[in-house]
Amino acid sequence: MAQSNRPANCQPQTVSANPVSSPQSPLPASLWLGKLTFFFYVLLTLFPPSEGIWGGGLRAFLWQVGLLCPVLWLLGILLRQRQMPRLGGGWDAIALFAILMAIVSTVFAESPNKALECAIAAAGYLAVVYALKHDLQTPQQRHGLLICQGYVNLGFIACSLGGWAIYAGIPAWRRWQEVRGLAGEVEVSIAPNEIPLGTPGAIAAYLVLALPLLAGLAIADRGWRRGLWLAGSGLGLLDLYTTNSALGWLGLGVLG
Repeated sequence: MAQSNRPANCQPQTVSANPVSSPQSPLPASLWLGKLTFFFYVLLTLFPPSEGIWGGGLRAFLWQVGLLCPVLWLLGILLRQRQMPRLGGGWDAIALFAILMAIVSTVFAESPNKALECAIAAAGYLAVVYALKHDLQTPQQRHGLLICQGYVNLGFIACSLGGWAIYAGIPAWRRWQEVRGLAGEVEVSIAPNEIPLGTPGAIAAYLVLALPLLAGLAIADRGWRRGLWLAGSGLGLLDLYTTNSALGWLGLGVLG
């Protein structure tokens, strides 16, 4: 009698028609919390909660909800995974040290309310870092996040340059047109750019971080996006020039 050549330990395998997603893949709730966090990040970056844009109550609401979203995002990951995501490379120790310093500075601060607000903001930023580390598993996902941040940088530069041109550049040019025919030398001063973050130093600090990313995307990408990143880099340098910030140029030179 012919015997089967199938090994004794070979069992027939069945394939489920509805495969269960990997436990590492983010659930829809986590995805929506991540998107909501990104929405508030873009909103508060391009239109920061200042007195001139938002009212007092609305400003506080947007700020609080924007900080609550990443905390809920990370909390959902903790409840699902039963463990804290790790950054690795010693960054977890740095994050723990930053949390301890925030607690100490809040306890001994001269203005506890302001210090508590800064500490809560720092906690929200750390929650974003850990949640992104968990949900972005592939290089393609991380590159997509960098592209999204590049678009945010372009929007910031457009808002900053456009606002400065409307409120400072064009009025100064009109004043120069009015006085250029007068006898003698007449100087027309132009206010440094402080839109949309409120101070030239804050604008310069943002651009110091934004311009290297745009340059890196211009090197990494191909096609029409490369031209977009190059144009954004040029406009970003112009935006940095309008801030009259020597420290901004110094910081950009150090990073470059």
